[in-house]
Amino acid sequence: MLVFAIGTLPGLLIAGLLGTLVKGKWAKIFLAFIGVVVIFFALYNLTNAANLLGLNNFSWNSQTSSVTTCANGKSLPDSGICPIEDVSPETQIIKADYTLANDISPSEFTVKAGVPVRFEINPLDSGSGCMSTIMIPGLYNKPIALVNGRQIVMEFTPTKAGNYPITCAMGIKRGALIVK
Repeated sequence: MLVFAIGTLPGLLIAGLLGTLVKGKWAKIFLAFIGVVVIFFALYNLTNAANLLGLNNFSWNSQTSSVTTCANGKSLPDSGICPIEDVSPETQIIKADYTLANDISPSEFTVKAGVPVRFEINPLDSGSGCMSTIMIPGLYNKPIALVNGRQIVMEFTPTKAGNYPITCAMGIKRGALIVK
């Protein structure tokens, strides 16, 4: 939090100083604009906090994927969801690649409740900024750093059906794990 506060301090100081320098009708317009920006970022961060708490799966940064193959090299089915790779009857294996340009790909998975899951992520780039970690709130609560060439393995057993967002440590949604 300290690093976040230090990082936002220059922008907030500049906005405050500019607010004292602008006079007349422009001051009213400038301060209204700054107020709207602050409210937008507050709402944005509240939705990210809700994602971390598992309260919803809303995201400001929803992306459509241009992926045509799954991580196992097979073609993406018409459903747009890569199938589970059943290596053994005891474990469901799901795989994704990570790049800065495309984030995790594929980004949506469906698994069965009550059956252990092994989620393997192959980082082809290192993560950047607050998107440098990955976790699944409610299923795998420990954020793991995305480091180029260092495979990430998350093992867990989902017990309840639902839609679990795949997020960074700050709660920004980057995908979904659907448990049926």
